[in-house]
Amino acid sequence: MGELADGEYRATTTSYDYDAPIDERGAPTEKFWLFREVLSRYNSDIPDLPPLPETLPATRVPLTGSVGLRDALDQLAGPSVTAALPPSFEDLGLTHGLVLYQVEVPGPRRPYRLRVRGVHDRAHLYVDGEQAAVLERGGEEPVLEVAGPARLEVLVESMGRTNYGPALGERKGLMAPIMHDRQYLHGVTARPVPLRELPALPYGEGLSAAAPALFRGELAVERPADGFLALPGWGKGYVWVNGFLLGRYWDRGPQRTLYVPWPLLRAGANEIVILELDRVGEPALEIRPAAELG
Repeated sequence: MGELADGEYRATTTSYDYDAPIDERGAPTEKFWLFREVLSRYNSDIPDLPPLPETLPATRVPLTGSVGLRDALDQLAGPSVTAALPPSFEDLGLTHGLVLYQVEVPGPRRPYRLRVRGVHDRAHLYVDGEQAAVLERGGEEPVLEVAGPARLEVLVESMGRTNYGPALGERKGLMAPIMHDRQYLHGVTARPVPLRELPALPYGEGLSAAAPALFRGELAVERPADGFLALPGWGKGYVWVNGFLLGRYWDRGPQRTLYVPWPLLRAGANEIVILELDRVGEPALEIRPAAELG
């Protein structure tokens, strides 16, 4: 959160230890050497550091398969719930992940302004299957007029829990009714997508699926080692390595790589899957030998 923990919502990066003396892979940071310099004034018998293991060599990971999120919902999502007003993540028993809300605009009806408020924390709005807007917590409400009948879908993403201050325990999802001008749109169907375990999915060949979609590739390694995964040209989403949810990425930065710990890898082929919400990038990911945290 912002100043005094009640201002603008600002999510943290995946690599949060930005001021630690030891980084994610156990390497010393600048702060470590400053600590060491101070301690050496009082004890000259400070042992040398053991050498760090080598990291994976720089390599490209081709993405060879894709499947649209809608086509994978039966494998990824829980059962749908229908309520008069949008249920929160907590109402659905969901801690993190996505919720797909669906509701109908009655008609025939001339165009009226559509109001989708109280987004916690980010959402993609679709009208009759076409993306109409991206909504962000604290952002400006778009001016969007919709005629009826129409099918509305709002894919809401939780971007992390506040762990201190007055917003502790807040809810996620749509915190206000969806309105067509001044009328509440009732009969909202919500489908939770937990994004915990990654089941087998019906991937097709190539990157033909449009976001939101999942894409897969294989990283071949001779011997497991730490590495850093970069996603040049991609927008915003999640990464799994061999079924383990590694973290989130976002082209806004400042973080440009995700740490891949060597225990997640095995000698031979390793599956990497990304869920892209915004924009499909290059047909490959990159493994880099060092972190780029911005």
